[in-house]
Amino acid sequence: MRKASLLIGVCLMLALALNVWAFQTSHPEIMQSINATRGAVTESIEAGNASDTIAGARQLQGLFESLAPIYERMNLAPAIVFVNKAAAIADETAEAAISGNMDAAGAAHGSIGKTCGGCHGQFRGKAEDGSFMIKTGG
Repeated sequence: MRKASLLIGVCLMLALALNVWAFQTSHPEIMQSINATRGAVTESIEAGNASDTIAGARQLQGLFESLAPIYERMNLAPAIVFVNKAAAIADETAEAAISGNMDAAGAAHGSIGKTCGGCHGQFRGKAEDGSFMIKTGG
């Protein structure tokens, strides 16, 4: 019973820490990390480096998942669907690399761009200063 209570407590603390991180990390910072990580995963796939592909894909998965609470607070349910799909594709990329199928990892990773593009097409706008912003009107 104590072990179960301790485990539940640790899980709650981890969930709280992830939420705090998501609140402290800005949307633009997360997007920049996604862009950089996508590039690194592409390079690792092209090099046939499964371990770097797995690590990068898992990092991407976490980055996409960290966007869901942001979009939730903004009432952007369709954006949540996009990031959940992208996170699932990142998981698929990692699983393909784990199995040693780098062609499948490359195909999965390549499809993340379509998901990103769909979300950006609906929710990404440009501010007057040239920076990007989230269009909340869809």
